[in-house]
Amino acid sequence: MDILSIILQSSSSLKYIEIGAAIFFPVVFLVILLIYTLGPRKYAKPKIITLKDPIHVIGIMTKTSNDTFIKDDMSLWKEYKLMKERKLITNKKEEHSFIAVRMASDDENKFDYLMGDIVNDFSNVPVGLKAIEIPAITLAVFPIEVDDERSWGKAIKRIEKHFYNSWLPNSEEYELDTDSPVREIEYHDKRTPETTRVMLFYVAIRKKTK
Repeated sequence: MDILSIILQSSSSLKYIEIGAAIFFPVVFLVILLIYTLGPRKYAKPKIITLKDPIHVIGIMTKTSNDTFIKDDMSLWKEYKLMKERKLITNKKEEHSFIAVRMASDDENKFDYLMGDIVNDFSNVPVGLKAIEIPAITLAVFPIEVDDERSWGKAIKRIEKHFYNSWLPNSEEYELDTDSPVREIEYHDKRTPETTRVMLFYVAIRKKTK
């Protein structure tokens, strides 16, 4: 074999190596990215708190279900924003936050859902709005990490799934409080358009009886 043939053969081999490398490294990067994105998330241990006093909430309530919750939640959010613009609730404890409450129900698929504000008392409940009292119950509190403002709905679903599928079944001390009128609470604190939303997810629990 002459020198020219060797050079041509070597060049051909180098081209295959370059093509292989060009394909291999992006694929490896994509696999690593998918593992990081879709792999198991690490969740902080919940803080267990017991309310000292009941919490008073006024807002808009709707009846929803697991099947229609996302659609109903979006509709309720639009109504809530209109309510905020009209400044119907005058005795709020906090101007920059709101709360969403899933009420307990005998039917696991259907439940009442309220979005509103924490207030000092029920001395002024506007016509058409609902008032609920969250009793002094024990709650598991999970911080919710939000990647961006558009992803907080998905973030809530992730932490909710973690609670029911992982934390609760593995808890040796606590169980779901089936006597509480409230099942879940979402707390949102958004002080300015520029600040990151602070979110907390609460679930009513109680100590297991031995």
